[in-house]
Formats: sequence, C-alpha cells, structure tokens
Amino acid sequence: SAVASLKHGHYLEMSHLKAYRDAQDGGEQGGQLLPFFAYYHNFHQMYRPVMPLRMAPSSQLALEKVNLGREGISLVAEYIEKNYTLSSFHFNDNQINDIPTRLFTAIKQHPTLKTVSLEGCSLGKCNNCLFNIIMDGVKNIQTVRLSRNNIRPSGASCIGNALKSNPRMETLWLNDNNLQDEGVVYLADALKSNTNLREMYLYDNGTTEVGATALKRTFLNTCSLNTVKELSNHTCRVYY
Repeated sequence: SAVASLKHGHYLEMSHLKAYRDAQDGGEQGGQLLPFFAYYHNFHQMYRPVMPLRMAPSSQLALEKVNLGREGISLVAEYIEKNYTLSSFHFNDNQINDIPTRLFTAIKQHPTLKTVSLEGCSLGKCNNCLFNIIMDGVKNIQTVRLSRNNIRPSGASCIGNALKSNPRMETLWLNDNNLQDEGVVYLADALKSNTNLREMYLYDNGTTEVGATALKRTFLNTCSLNTVKELSNHTCRVYY
C-alpha cells in the first residue's frame, strides 16, 4: 500500500508544502510525489524540518521527529481531511504542546482511519483541556498508541473518562507512562463500563500490587453474583 513518510534528517520547505496542497486542489502536478528536499529557515536562522505530502491518496502517513510547527500541522490536518483512503497515522516523537484542534477533529471525523500512534509526544505536559481534546479525537480509532508520554495519574484520569463512554476503541497502548497505582485504579474503574476495548498495554508504569489488585477486581468482582455479571469486565485483556 502507498505510504507517505518522513523521518528526522529529511527536510522540505514550507512553500513546497503549500504547493502540494495547491496541486491537490486541481493543479497539473496533483497525484505526484515531487522530489523536494530542502531547508526551511525560521526567524533565528535555525534549521526546522517540515514534511513532504504525497498528493496521491496514501493508506499510511508516518511523521517521526519532524516537529512541523503550527502551520505544518495545519497542512497535515488538511491532508488527512482530503485523503479518504488513509488507514494509519503515525506522529511519534513530536512535541504536542499547542496543536490546533483541527488535527484531532480531522482524525475524529475520518471515515477510514483505524490506527493512530502518538508515542513519545510528551502528552504528560498537556493541560487537561488539551488532553481531553486529544482523547476525544482518538477515542473511536480502533488502535491507539500512547506509549512513552509520561502521562501520569492526571492523564490517566482523562483517559479513564473517555473509556467510560464506551468508545469504539479496541486496542490501547499505555506502557511506559509513569501511571503509578493511582492511574491504574482510574483505568480499572473505567473498564467496568467498557465493553469494546479488547487489549490494553500497561506494563512499565511503576505500579505495585495495589494497581494489580484494582485490575483483578475489575475483571472478576466476586462480592456477589450480581457484581460478577454487572461490574466485571469480560472482554478486555490487559498486559500488565
């Protein structure tokens, strides 16, 4: 399948990004991947990487360690909006501090997108408002990878609230996030009312037996026959 990707060390001028957008809108070069590799200087004359976009529809879009900035991310959002065959979006190891909500609106409304990976994006630095926007954007994506983000218990609370609404998400990666027992307790409570999640990865989060016990109670609450049926999760496998 077609893949549009860029990793650290490859550069493209912002003007070329705009040229791609214009080409997609009906220019002569629409549908072609132009071999532009150049440098974009910011106001401090520092090199700043931005990405090339394949105007022909791609099933995967992978951008790793590219730090596009607000303007570049807005163009990525526009690309996602117009690419109706996209199934996988990887945005690993990029700082997410003040990303336009348009990107996550595009993700949320996309008809074919099934996998979103935001690993190593420092999501733990986001305030709760932005984190909630992110979770609302990805909650109905089939596979979501949020590993290595130092999400901590406060972020786990936001994730738990999203899971309680029983979104269509089936696989969630949360390993290496310093969730601690408190964060795992939030997630364990959310799983009691979630019937769609099939797999959740929680290893390497600095937890103890307290977190493990909370998960055990979620998967088999044996206080009474009613709690076994009503307050136990029988659909999700947790890798702890």
